[in-house]
This record gives sequence, structure tokens and C-alpha cells, in this order.
Amino acid sequence: MSYPNLFDLSGKTTIVTGGASGLGLSIAEALVENGAHVALFDLDQHGLEEAAHRLRRAGADVLNKTVDVADRDQRSQKPDAHSELSGSNSR
Repeated sequence: MSYPNLFDLSGKTTIVTGGASGLGLSIAEALVENGAHVALFDLDQHGLEEAAHRLRRAGADVLNKTVDVADRDQRSQKPDAHSELSGSNSR
């Protein structure tokens, strides 16, 4: 499904939990299509790598991190997605 110009997120950084597949990946695709930089968080490392590769092929600036957002310690160690995503799509 395509959502061009639904809203302008140019230069904004977003975090999508569950971004390796399904609804999370669909949300990430819509955000990217509207200009956002996207950080994908999920437990599925292989799925994250595939999702990030798919988004990068479309020209997206993507960061992917294997994170269990239900784990307080892992949440507190989350990356500064904005800093890590500024200006590069090679992560």
C-alpha cells in the first residue's frame, strides 16, 4: 500500500517497534515514504536485517537494532536514533 504525501516527516526521526515484519514494517514503509528516518527495533535480528535492506533499497535512512522493548534494561540502553541516523543510510 502506498501513502505518499499523507504527511510531511522530512528530517524527522522515528522509532518503530516490531519493525521486522507485519504491521511494524508497513508503518515503517509509510513513514519512509513520507520522508522520515526510521529506527527499526525488534527481537528478530534476521527479520530486521531483511526489513532494513528492503527500506534502504528504496532510499531510506534506516537504523536497525535487536531490542526487547519489554526489557527495562534493554530499553534504557537504546541508541540515540536521531544521532545515529543523521545523514547516513548505511546502518
